Amino acid sequence: MSEPPVNPFASPEARVVAALVSQRMSLACLIPLWMWLPLSIAAAYFGTPADPISELIAMGINLLWLWIGTAIGALSYWPLRFATVLGLGLPLGVLTFLLGPYYLPAGAVIYILANLCLGALSWRSIPQGRLTILGGLSLGYVVGSILCLVGSLPLGIAGSLAGYLAAQKSLPREEV
Repeated sequence: MSEPPVNPFASPEARVVAALVSQRMSLACLIPLWMWLPLSIAAAYFGTPADPISELIAMGINLLWLWIGTAIGALSYWPLRFATVLGLGLPLGVLTFLLGPYYLPAGAVIYILANLCLGALSWRSIPQGRLTILGGLSLGYVVGSILCLVGSLPLGIAGSLAGYLAAQKSLPREEV
């Protein structure tokens, strides 16, 4: 039987790290994203008037909150995190409060903090292929939002799974 080709110039440490990274990647890293999906749908459905345009705008704002949370999770310098929340989050927070007439001020703050925390947690929990997985989730979520409000949950999960499989396929597969 033939063995897979081995890079003769690779250090032994690189092979061990590549094997450990591919072993650490599991479906459990997608749980914060899957927790965010029902929160987002419920907030768009219960927080806005019943017209489809308001709900679609609210779902787009929810997706922006998730991406701001991932930016906070990606940054390690605290003043830069604070500037991100202040620069992007303040105008979006006002828009979130104005768009959702059924949010109370405390409810809007709790909702925004939950979005930011789940976004940062999802960035930190995914070891490899973060942008691929988040891009797949975002694409599925947007398509599901356009097709039907309820369709964003299964299509968001399907998009994150497609991104997960694409990221899993791109990882090196060397045995130690």
